[in-house]
Amino acid sequence: MSIVLQAIAFNADSTNIIPDALNIRRNASQPVTVPEWQRGVTFTAADSLAAYSLEDVVGRPVTIHARFSRLLPQVVSAQVRAVQAPLPWPWTGIQGLLQAQINVLGEVAPETVVFLPNGNSAFVSFTLRNTRLSSCGVGVHHVRWHWQYRLGPGAPWLDFAFTEHTIYTVLRVPRSPWVQEPADIANIQLPWTDVLDFACRWARGARTPVEAAAAITRAVFFLGNGVLSYDCALGAAAYAFEVFLLSELIELLRGGVGRGHYVNCSDCAAIVATFSNAVGADLWQSRMGGALASQLGYFPVKPVRTIGSFTWGQPCGWWPGWTFHEVAWDDECTADDPVFDGSLQLDLYPPYRIPTTPTDLSFSLTRQWEWLYRPLLVPPDGWPLCEPMPLMRRRRPVI
Repeated sequence: MSIVLQAIAFNADSTNIIPDALNIRRNASQPVTVPEWQRGVTFTAADSLAAYSLEDVVGRPVTIHARFSRLLPQVVSAQVRAVQAPLPWPWTGIQGLLQAQINVLGEVAPETVVFLPNGNSAFVSFTLRNTRLSSCGVGVHHVRWHWQYRLGPGAPWLDFAFTEHTIYTVLRVPRSPWVQEPADIANIQLPWTDVLDFACRWARGARTPVEAAAAITRAVFFLGNGVLSYDCALGAAAYAFEVFLLSELIELLRGGVGRGHYVNCSDCAAIVATFSNAVGADLWQSRMGGALASQLGYFPVKPVRTIGSFTWGQPCGWWPGWTFHEVAWDDECTADDPVFDGSLQLDLYPPYRIPTTPTDLSFSLTRQWEWLYRPLLVPPDGWPLCEPMPLMRRRRPVI
């Protein structure tokens, strides 16, 4: 072996995501440093993280940057490339075979690396070829590369390094509360890979923001199978306040304590909107209710299944409704805009108990009523008490 791989940068330019990776961090306390792969520092795929906005890279050349050093002073330059690593053994089934053989980032096309007198190279730009970015949708991908070099055009290619990386693919640049600028490692509103670990798996394969948000909404409701449960004792928020206590929620999702498993509608709205926006949806957290409901103390609700419950009935079984209800809501959060509610299931065909998790359901009465959100949630005499409250819409910053 005559040369050594020293570093790989996926996000080489934090001011430009075309054809670069996104600015990301692991969580509130841990940044993702660039270069994302470093010799002697990075040992597994979980140590080398990068995310790509499909809207911004599909159809465009995608590049990475890598730096090398030489072991022999007579080596002035070399051609370098990276190819798909050999199939791991044993593999399981045809699907495993296909996934292991085809990297989502394809292969690294050959480039000439020139070594400086000190034995190191500058960072060299490499173009990726045969990527699967145009067909993969939202996902989390394990990329394996065998790096090879040759010292002349006719010389054989020689293996000299093996690297593994975790690559997240999202539909487009994450929306608020997530940001891309300023790309400062202290900016905790950069997208978190701790969130992408869940959101990209929940929405795996989604090709549109609506598909992604719907899949994440359903996944949040099914966290009721042992992780989350509607708070019938107090009905109080545990994670969604002026800020979203996302770090503590992630702790809970990973099997820890967090702030406990009891949640209310505001918590669920924050989870759905924040995780959906991380993969390219554009949702808000907004309320329904209004002055009349506040005066009465509630607006009535039809039998529903709240998160964590396996029975149908009024919320918590003893109170006929809510003073307000908060959901993830699209656009302007008005009567004609779609609702995504991960806190409950509605009866699609009362009284037959056909459960549906509300995803992309318009709130308004402008279309066939049985497919609209409010008529499924609220009996007709309660409609005047349950109106959109768009002035309450927000996107809680995460901590």
